[in-house]
Amino acid sequence: FTNEDFLPGVIANRQPLVYQPGEKGNYDNINYLILALIVEKVSGISYEKYIKRNILRPAKMKETVLFPLPEQFNRAEIKNFAFPHIYLHLYDDNPVKSNSIPYVKEYWHSYAFRGFADYISTIRDLWKFDKALYDNTLLKQETLEEAFVPIKLNNGKNNPDEFGLGWEIEKDSTMGKLVYHSGAAMGLSSNILRNVTNHQTVILFDNAHFNAHENATKVMMLLNSKKVDTPKKSIAKIYGNILLNKGATEARETLESLRKDTLNYYLSENEMNTLGYDFIGNSNPYHLPEKHFYKQAVETLKTNVELFPNSWNVYDSYAEALLEDGQKEEAIKMYQKSVELNPDNENGKKVLKGLLGKKN
Repeated sequence: FTNEDFLPGVIANRQPLVYQPGEKGNYDNINYLILALIVEKVSGISYEKYIKRNILRPAKMKETVLFPLPEQFNRAEIKNFAFPHIYLHLYDDNPVKSNSIPYVKEYWHSYAFRGFADYISTIRDLWKFDKALYDNTLLKQETLEEAFVPIKLNNGKNNPDEFGLGWEIEKDSTMGKLVYHSGAAMGLSSNILRNVTNHQTVILFDNAHFNAHENATKVMMLLNSKKVDTPKKSIAKIYGNILLNKGATEARETLESLRKDTLNYYLSENEMNTLGYDFIGNSNPYHLPEKHFYKQAVETLKTNVELFPNSWNVYDSYAEALLEDGQKEEAIKMYQKSVELNPDNENGKKVLKGLLGKKN
């Protein structure tokens, strides 16, 4: 689908409004598609020409080019392009190129809209863009100030995302006024974070993780003499990789050793749970052939129960792994423990009824 298909499609398939204009607010890529159509209507030139004439040339951004998402994800090799990468499972050691995954390629192949995520750039060029905003090459100061104020709803309150005109505004202003825009796709994230009070900017790209904004914020904190916790490594990820490749004994020994080093490593109940489901392998967001490692799933979730014995959810997950591994009687015990800890665990009660042969 393209921009030219959008409005005819909306008209032909009219849907009721999700909410009345001004009652609520939410960020949606489709709004930038509409903005691109408005730009073309008002200016009388194409979206691409408008961007080049009014942004790229004035800011001297020579390394920024139009490169639509279908092309980004459907070319095998591109010169000077950092491909997005994905860790398919928590236990994986190395990421894979996003465009090596058939589902990802097919998804973006049909996503040929203009207006969002269709330009690629460099840190150097975004620094030039930032400079052109500060020296008012691109916009007047009063226009920028308007952009950096959250849009009000009909009730007079700020919209829930604290979004202005293309910029999100941080609620915490202890370091100064912070405005930013983040972006992400399958296998990449990016962020431009501007402290317009102190004239500071952090620009960050990451082509394998989804935490560019989080890390950009930490850099901004360092620039303003704020304390930042030392980044820590995931014990669950290390444990899962060792469990799969070297076995349960070495995995558990490593986990116990790393738990003592709280300065450099962290242990998360949720990550261990996710790891267990990764090993079960019944579904994945990338529609790849399923890989089932039931023994590793049972071992992981058994370990999680031992680590977090007061969590009803870990017993529920452990029971599911046991059931997949054919250990029905032990699964029943774990579901019973989960329901005991959380009487509102309706799914657990439903599964128990089926396992115990009870009728509704």
